[in-house]
Amino acid sequence: MSLLADSPKTIRHDSALRRSVLPPGEGLLFGIALATAAIGQAIGILSGRRTDMGVVTSVLGDLASLGVFVLAGASLALFIGAARRRSKTPARDILTALFGFLFDGARFLRFARTAAIFIFFAIGFGELKGLAAWGGFAWDESLMHLDRWLHFGRLPHEWLRVFYDWPLAVQIVNFVYNLWYFVMIGAFLAIGIGWGSQEDRFRFLLAFMTSWLVGGVLIASIFSSAGPCFYGRLDFGGEYSLLMARLGVVDLTHALYALSTQDMLWESYAEGSSASSISAFPSLHVATATLIALLGWRKGWLGRVAGTAFMAMILFGSVLLGWHYAVDGYAGIAIALGAWKFAGMLSGRLMAGKGYEPERADR
Repeated sequence: MSLLADSPKTIRHDSALRRSVLPPGEGLLFGIALATAAIGQAIGILSGRRTDMGVVTSVLGDLASLGVFVLAGASLALFIGAARRRSKTPARDILTALFGFLFDGARFLRFARTAAIFIFFAIGFGELKGLAAWGGFAWDESLMHLDRWLHFGRLPHEWLRVFYDWPLAVQIVNFVYNLWYFVMIGAFLAIGIGWGSQEDRFRFLLAFMTSWLVGGVLIASIFSSAGPCFYGRLDFGGEYSLLMARLGVVDLTHALYALSTQDMLWESYAEGSSASSISAFPSLHVATATLIALLGWRKGWLGRVAGTAFMAMILFGSVLLGWHYAVDGYAGIAIALGAWKFAGMLSGRLMAGKGYEPERADR
């Protein structure tokens, strides 16, 4: 679906929602985000840490950068469309479409609310996630044994040993893994500027915050763990020493940002300067990639293929690069699926309560 031309079905749904000051469920989304921010900041104050407001400027800057990229792509698409139609006034057609898109008041408000919800949530979550470290990483050895049992007596990375002989392949996986953040920001930008219905937006935002709070705070605190890359540094044993050695060899010829990032996180954790530096189970990378894939599944075959491929690559990279035990990713998928189902049920009730009939796919 083009962001510059919503389908009639989406227009009918959204026009019904605009009759109220806020769309159904918006108060709940803001409530969760603001509560997360308040509780997180309270924990930070009690712990003697200052709020890093850099997260606000960073997110806004990244959203703006991606927005410019999307605008450039949309302009190119409009130009190609005008050329195919052999428009006599291509410049006017393009500017009319762009101005209509950029100066749509309802679209601007939807984007502003989406960005505010994400930023408030992110400000608080960083401190809440630090609670996972309070468990002293007591579950790493158990997760290692579970990984070995589930994968027929071998650790998952041992099944992947052939890939370490292809340094370029490992570097490509590292590159895609690093794109996770920008894909996540891009998903928020897309639903913020009108990609999908209001119900799509509500469901994704609620499922996202639910996954991160339940998975990244509650479950991560119960099953406190650091991950394979820190297994040896925590003196649990040498089960992952060969994995890290292989990654080190690859890094000699094909730079792996994963290793430098792992070193930075370890230093931050050792110094006590970051509350959320290390946490493995469950994988929020995989959980978020799963939610993005689920959102993509509602947008046709291309969204399904791209979303599923991205999720699979993040799961694969989390193991290949030593970030996670495989069970971290499996748990992340399960949590995301549960949160998506829960958000779908709740969104259906909220939308129906406001006279909005959900699409069949929304139920």
